[in-house]
Order: sequence, then structure tokens, then C-alpha cells
Amino acid sequence: MKTKIFIIVFSYILIALIIKHYSKHNLKTPFNISFDTEWISSMFVSEKPIDDSCDVVEEKIKPTLNKKISKPTIQYKHKKYSHVEIGTINMCGDTSIGSVTSKATMVYLWVDESGEHHESITPPSAVEKTSQRGFKVVYLKDYFVLNLYGEQVPKGFKEELSIKLSLLFNIYEKILEPESLKKVDLKFYFYKNKSKFSQIKEKYLLSKSVQGFYSHNSNSSYLMYINYHESMKLALHEATHAINRSLIGVIPRWLNEGLAEYSKYINIVGKGGQIIPTGKLKKRNPFRYPLTTLSALMGSTDADWKSDKSASLYKTSWAFIHFMMEDKNRKEQLVSVIKNEQLKRCTTLENNMTIYLSSFQEQFNKWSKYAIKSHSI
Repeated sequence: MKTKIFIIVFSYILIALIIKHYSKHNLKTPFNISFDTEWISSMFVSEKPIDDSCDVVEEKIKPTLNKKISKPTIQYKHKKYSHVEIGTINMCGDTSIGSVTSKATMVYLWVDESGEHHESITPPSAVEKTSQRGFKVVYLKDYFVLNLYGEQVPKGFKEELSIKLSLLFNIYEKILEPESLKKVDLKFYFYKNKSKFSQIKEKYLLSKSVQGFYSHNSNSSYLMYINYHESMKLALHEATHAINRSLIGVIPRWLNEGLAEYSKYINIVGKGGQIIPTGKLKKRNPFRYPLTTLSALMGSTDADWKSDKSASLYKTSWAFIHFMMEDKNRKEQLVSVIKNEQLKRCTTLENNMTIYLSSFQEQFNKWSKYAIKSHSI
């Protein structure tokens, strides 16, 4: 009797493992058996993790056991706006990691003959100076701690990102009270393999068009490395979400995305920087499609940002921030709005800007028909 039981159990396990082998390789079984074998095969066959370096987000995720994930059909160079934020845990919690020192450090940056990027508080030697290129002197404060995880990015990427993030903090230094500035922890997880990034998106139920996202729960950004230029812009966008969350708290979507889009155009110029629009933005009638009205932008819902209205909302939020930052009086009103949001870290002040809309709409319409000007940082 015991022998028969053993044979039956052994046969069932063997069949389960065979079925798992065929299903894993997307092959048709030579016999018609259809039942769930995951529970028994899992006792004998271990599953590989989706990603051994980036699987750290804490949100509730969709189970993916025994489910084949199809190869994504994503065009990573399109102009579609595809940034998202996920997670709602402690969105207004303070994620800062200390105070910012007032003294700036002079940092020398250069590239040697072999193409190696250097970042040092000590200037290059006389010999190095004769062969260096891309030499820059910048002044950096300890606004942030920057860590890049996942797949390796090209040489010089982290150094350039550090400088641009420091310039971004210069903007916040002019917007917020100095005593409210704190050091921010910035964590980026980069993917170069489209299938791996598709899997991480699948876990968090994100659409195929998403190229990067910021997680409130883990205070981390997850990015698909597209190319040097586009990935730099993407990193600046997601970093802005982390900075807003740390320094300001919960803010309206239009303000959060507008500031993030604004930061994408940061360029290093001399010892400082500028916000420099590119391409058609520098010409008359820079916007191919009509912008959303300001009242519609301020009243937009999460559903709107996920709909076919999203591209217009992203573009309008950026344009409105650029418009506000360009004029001293308008900038003061925007700063007032941001400071009020900062005082109520866990509350979105829905009517914070609406009192100004009637006076701004006509000005904004006229402004949007001319070439977009660069801003000094």
C-alpha cells in the first residue's frame, strides 16, 4: 500500500515538473493536462528574482508567479510624456538626511586624454592642463547625497548630473527660506535592458509607455536608460519629485510636474547655469498643439493625467512654471504659493493659485506665441 502511494505521489510530482518545463518555455505539452501546478513545483524548483539589484519598492504589487511577461513594444525615443509617481505612504513625511552647510566647495572638473572624467577639489596639474578638455570650475554645496544603482551609466554621467542637481538646488534656494533647505537623499536605479524594465513596470501596474517613475514609498527613482541626453533629462525630472517631496511635501500635480519639467532644461554655463529651452521652443509659435487653459490645468484630476489629456497637461504645466519664473512679480506670486504649500506639508491647497488665474490667462496666451527665453540660475 505504501509503495502504491509513493508511486502515485512521485508520478504527480514528475508530471507537474514536466508541465512547468513546457509552460516556462512556451511549448505545447504532448498531452492535454490543464491544472495549476505552481504550489507543488515551487517546493522543488526555485524561481529567479525579477531583478536582483532594483527590486526594492515597497508598494503593494501584482503577483507575477507562473505568468509569462511578453516582450514590451515601447518606442523609447518618442516625445510622449511618460513620467509617473507611485505610492501614497508618508507622501508628506520628511525624507531629508540633515542640514545644508552654507559654505560652498570649489570643485574642478575635466576630461583627460584617455577620456577619463575627473572630479576633484584639487586643480589639475600643469601637465594635465595642457591636454585637458571640458575644464570647468563649479561651486557645490552639500544639498544632496546621490547614489546610482543598477546597470552602469557612461563615464561622466554622474558628475554632470551632480552639477545640474546643484544648479537645481540653487533655484530652490531662491524660492524657499534658507533655513528650510535640507539635504536630500537621491537614489536612482537604471535599467538598460527593456525586458527587465518592463518587468519592474509590470509589478507596479504601470503602462508600457512609462520611461521612468518615482516611488514615494521607497523614495527612489527607476529609469530606463535611453541615451545620455534623454536619460539626463529624465533623471532631473524624477529628482525634482524627490526634492519636492522632501522640502515641500504634498503639492498639486500641476506644480509638481511643472517644476519637474522645468528642471529638465538645466544647462551648465560657465560657473553657473541656465534653463535653456531647445528646438522649436526657441522659435515663434513654439507649441504645436494648443495648451490647456489654466483653469483646466488647476482643476485637473489624476484621471486626467492618465488620459489622452496627459501630454497637454505636462506641456502646459511646464510652460506655466516657465512663464511665472520669467517675470519678477509673477515669480513672487509663485514663490508665495510654494511657501504656503510648504507650511501645510500634508495638505494640497487646491485654491492656492486660482485667485490669480483671471489676470494670468490673457498674459499666458500672449507669452505662449513667442520664442521661449532662457533663464539664468
